[in-house]
Amino acid sequence: NSQLPASGEHWDKVDEPIPDDDTTYIWEDKTLSGTYYDTFLHDPFPRAEATISKVVVKIRAKRDYSNVYIAVIAAYLRIAGVSYAAIQFDQTELPADSAWHNVEREWTTNPNTGLPWTVANINDLEFGVQIDQAYQAGKFGYVTQVYMEVPYTFTP
Repeated sequence: NSQLPASGEHWDKVDEPIPDDDTTYIWEDKTLSGTYYDTFLHDPFPRAEATISKVVVKIRAKRDYSNVYIAVIAAYLRIAGVSYAAIQFDQTELPADSAWHNVEREWTTNPNTGLPWTVANINDLEFGVQIDQAYQAGKFGYVTQVYMEVPYTFTP
């Protein structure tokens, strides 16, 4: 796994509020096919009690277009040390055209319990991205922005 620029941490390559595309990003750079996971922490939930409707992981990514064997990119959650990858983004959602695209996945229930989300669940949650390098070396998936949205209503 690599980052551009090489200095700093992975989180500071994908945390900008306005995407900077080719200025900062992370990618999988194994010389053979492989899988790379990167998860990120977030601030504690702002309320002790709330009704949470879903968790949405939003990603700005692009894929190499020079070969039919392209990188797979998926949104990713880690809850209490257990990992959950979402369904990968397909060619319709994230074409292999080397252009940046905004994609997202949502979870309406906690995949760890199958129950509605709680504030405690959100506070234990890491979010991120899974990048599977293509079957042929040199075919990459790039990610320049990853963030999580948690729609909620206040509980009186």
